[in-house]
Amino acid sequence: MKSHKYIFLILLFFSTTTFSQNNLSRQEIINIIEKANNYWQSTHITPGNPSWDVSAYHTGNMEAYFITKNEEYLKYSEVWAKQNQWKGAKSNDKSKWKYSYGETDNYVLFGDWQICFQTYIDLYNLSPDSIKIARASEVLEYQMKTPNKDYWWWADGLYMAMPIMTNTKCNYIMTQKLSEKI
Repeated sequence: MKSHKYIFLILLFFSTTTFSQNNLSRQEIINIIEKANNYWQSTHITPGNPSWDVSAYHTGNMEAYFITKNEEYLKYSEVWAKQNQWKGAKSNDKSKWKYSYGETDNYVLFGDWQICFQTYIDLYNLSPDSIKIARASEVLEYQMKTPNKDYWWWADGLYMAMPIMTNTKCNYIMTQKLSEKI
């Protein structure tokens, strides 16, 4: 099943780059995006967990929403985020948090469980509610306060975790400033 995820992501990427170079109209490109994304959602009724492979899809799904304005795409990612409690790995015991490779809830600090925050930030920006970015802020604030300098030791971390650091921090600061004014 995971190989289908990779194929879908590759098709979505190439449909927006290669086809645009062949002088397809905006609407023709949107039709291709919708065909691929509608297929994905119709064959994945449950939106999935917050690990990297499903989360990478949701970052693309949100971009598909921004391009097409198809409300079903937005709803699909909202259901996914709520289902996953707006978290990646779910451990709340910071003494057990790990950042090496792992697929359990203790790997909170591992980027594979942080890419979901990109979609949560998109959803927050559309409809601000602090719960949407609370976990991202908690995890990334924790990482910034540690002396560790090797959280991202693999190339995928450049996409999965590092961009979130900037986005979440900015949103966290804005939320704090807004709450101070109220």
